[in-house]
Amino acid sequence: GIAACTKDKQINAEVEVSENVLVSGSPELLVKVNGQNVKFTFQKMVDNKITFIHTVANTDPEGSASAVSASSFTSAHAAYITDNAGNGLALSSHSATYTSSVVIDYTPPATAPSTNLTASLYNEAKTVELSGYETGDTSYYSKDGGVSWITYNPSDKETLGDGTYYIATYREDAAGNRSSSSAVKTVTIKGNFAEVTNFSVDAADGYY
Repeated sequence: GIAACTKDKQINAEVEVSENVLVSGSPELLVKVNGQNVKFTFQKMVDNKITFIHTVANTDPEGSASAVSASSFTSAHAAYITDNAGNGLALSSHSATYTSSVVIDYTPPATAPSTNLTASLYNEAKTVELSGYETGDTSYYSKDGGVSWITYNPSDKETLGDGTYYIATYREDAAGNRSSSSAVKTVTIKGNFAEVTNFSVDAADGYY
């Protein structure tokens, strides 16, 4: 599946070469995101696998990440990677584009989910229903004005009984970007008719 990453999340990139290599210095890997280079820094080397890392910043381009091996390293940084005989990394021998499942996304959803509940007095129990979210989003609602939040599950909706609720919503996209919270709606449910507590019959003149 697609791994969406927002600001401050770490992305790992692993480069596998045909034999065990030695790494000196701190080579950088260039990964293309939406046509622009994003620099990944060297983290570790184990046998023929080199791992690079990058922490997403809000100055990074948004989009899918891919690496073109022939241009993934500058000549200066490729010189840091050699085999046991001292041969440097051969960039020109590989030109395939490798596309990852990582997407950089730090733009929050524009709106909070809508709810079927209005700021009203209802005379029956009401089921909480949310709409206006996208596939991959996680939606939340609150019954206490945002003090605590409940994950919305469209296959297991909550039914609200008698009481007063302060309903608000928000959503997070797959990368973890959070929308602003909706305005709070005061919802009151009173499903039972008032009980009769006393009954009397009097004659108008006071005589029975």
